[in-house]
Amino acid sequence: MKQKLTAIIKKFRSRHRFAATLLSMILLCFLLCVLAYFFLINTVLKKSRENSIQLNQSYISTEADNTNQLIYQLHQSLTQLSYSRSILNMVFYSEYKESNKNLVTTDLALTAQNNLLIKSALLYIPDQNLVITSGYRWASLEQSAYNDMITDYLNDAVHPIIYEDTEKISYLFFYDDSLIMARDFPLNGSRRLGTLFYRVNYKEIYTQLTHGLNEGYHIWVYDTDNHPVFSGITDYPDYITDDTIAQLESPEENYHTLKNSVLFYSRSNLLEWKFLYEVKKSALFPIGNAVSLMLIPSLILLAACGIFICLSVTSGVYLPRQIKGLLELIDSETVSAAQEEDDETKNLNEFEHLNRALSQMAGQQTKLQTAIDKVSGDVLSRFFLELLSGAQFTPEQARQMLSLAHSNFGLKGFYMAGILHCKGDLTGLEKKRHVILSEIEEQMSSYNKEHHSQSHILTIDSRTFVLILSFGITESLLKVIKEVSELEQVINAVSSSWQIPVEFHIGRIYYSILDVGFSYQSALETIPDTTPKSEPETSGISKVAVKAEETNIKDRARQVLSLVLDHDTKNASALSARVIAEIKDSGKTPTEEAEQYKAYISALSHGISRLDYIDPSAIPNELLIFKDAESADSQQLARCVSESCEKIIENLHKMLKRQQNPYILSAQDYIRRHFSDSGLSLNTVAEAIDVNPSYLSKLFKSNLNINFTDYLNHYRIECSLKLLSETNRTLQDISVDSGFNSVQNYIRVFKKFMNMTPGQYRKEI
Repeated sequence: MKQKLTAIIKKFRSRHRFAATLLSMILLCFLLCVLAYFFLINTVLKKSRENSIQLNQSYISTEADNTNQLIYQLHQSLTQLSYSRSILNMVFYSEYKESNKNLVTTDLALTAQNNLLIKSALLYIPDQNLVITSGYRWASLEQSAYNDMITDYLNDAVHPIIYEDTEKISYLFFYDDSLIMARDFPLNGSRRLGTLFYRVNYKEIYTQLTHGLNEGYHIWVYDTDNHPVFSGITDYPDYITDDTIAQLESPEENYHTLKNSVLFYSRSNLLEWKFLYEVKKSALFPIGNAVSLMLIPSLILLAACGIFICLSVTSGVYLPRQIKGLLELIDSETVSAAQEEDDETKNLNEFEHLNRALSQMAGQQTKLQTAIDKVSGDVLSRFFLELLSGAQFTPEQARQMLSLAHSNFGLKGFYMAGILHCKGDLTGLEKKRHVILSEIEEQMSSYNKEHHSQSHILTIDSRTFVLILSFGITESLLKVIKEVSELEQVINAVSSSWQIPVEFHIGRIYYSILDVGFSYQSALETIPDTTPKSEPETSGISKVAVKAEETNIKDRARQVLSLVLDHDTKNASALSARVIAEIKDSGKTPTEEAEQYKAYISALSHGISRLDYIDPSAIPNELLIFKDAESADSQQLARCVSESCEKIIENLHKMLKRQQNPYILSAQDYIRRHFSDSGLSLNTVAEAIDVNPSYLSKLFKSNLNINFTDYLNHYRIECSLKLLSETNRTLQDISVDSGFNSVQNYIRVFKKFMNMTPGQYRKEI
């Protein structure tokens, strides 16, 4: 055997050169592939650079077109206003009585209020030398604050830009850092009968122009004389000179490279403004990407060389030496067959034992995991029960308990406790308790997936379950309040399914898991016959008085919201300030005042959350979460609350004003009149009101926080509720009258919005 193995080693060494040559050829081919890869990367980077240039050029051209679109909207608004009955009566029919003046100033005020692009509107009537403004004032031209501007316009001293569309002409010009749009009718010059003026909110134009820009990216706008257009809003850089703009205007230059950035150019045909878009140089010339792409094949090449060296050493030196050493360890050429059979049987038995042991370990692992899950649930339930009973934990202790329970609940979050209180005859409920609990858990699982929340259910007694619910602290509080209100529909579905009358009460929202007990107590107080009778009264005030104060605060909050919904922000702010002053001057302790402030802001939050089509991001959590500093005195506390409420009213008004967009109002009116048409769609509505479908869809999403299809379906479902409750018609007939193309589609959409089927809804009412 030694001789045979020695011959094999010699033959192996003789073939080593052939193997080395083959490996060298493979390595050479690999080098050629790497070179081809480098060439391909260079081509890809060049093409990527060209595409990036085209995209940035297209972006600034689109922004210029969007600015033109804003001016077009103002032009359309000016056209509509010029045809209003009140203005036609004043200008064409010379009806100058006080009632007509009131109508004109109302139309001007509504136009200015319903369009964020308009600061103010005014009408000048030459025959009467009269100026009427959207500020509910009128005066002679000489006494008007706009005397200089109107006079210069009449004397052709403003050099306006003329915008003409469908034979309607508007004039645009800058005057004292204000952008003015004017409309003469029916004639201009000395024969004009009147002129409408808009003072344009060009800060809003700049905001929409620069919305969504990444950090380090800028848009600069210049007029025909290369003067900055928005110099009153933002600082313009010194390195953009007339020569720079001239280079960008030349057809040979697509862009202009500066030291650390690149400029792209576009021009507005309407306003003759020049738009310069500044991007980071690294975005167009990604040297870092090129280096990283080149680094990959280099590393692969080094690895291949290392493998080649290792294979060469192994095949030529190491392996023959190891085989030779192995031969020296062999003492005999033969081994008995019996010993080999015994060893084979021994090895086989060892493998069988090992396989059996692994199988047993796998079974034990499954049982262990089941036990751990059960223990984890018990730990979490015990932790929540202790919190509900009033036990106090430090944050570190709470984290330790959550870790032991392997829970996804966090220390911080929006936490609340809801109580499911079963009423009536509970005969047989004990037998169905586990099934009902499983159905609630299943319903809550679906709810949690849809709303990105977490929940845990506790059994308190034979009639009572407690539902612990948590939302992420980064969620909008308005959105959380709205989603919590949908829980009642989930509970009602379970109640209807098992024919068990259930009361559901949700406690106050808190911001830490350690405060779940307080939420539980506030929910418990609303359930009859379960409020602890020994509960002490607050500062000697009876519970009836406390409830009366809470009701009064909620009524005041509803009045404030009602005024805002009527666009009367002035009186809403005055009423809110009066509520805060009454709380401050009520003679209560600072703690009692803080509770009153919390109740007021909470009532505002709940009222706003129940409005249709709210945008939660419009009112940040910082305004809705009351934070009372212990060191703050009564004056400072009232001032902080007042500032928060002012911002809430202001932001809510802005959100509601966006919803009054003329195109949205026209679309809503068309939907109200044609919702029963199953062929109604975004395109048909857009065509009916003469607007681009994509633009209309964007308006619904940005101004109403809902897409067009969901709005249409929601309106149809609301209309169908009346038919379900007041008639005995079949679901087929109701679905047709509500505009759905099939009863199956109607049931699907109904369940999406109502969390129950139409049949279940009809049984509950």
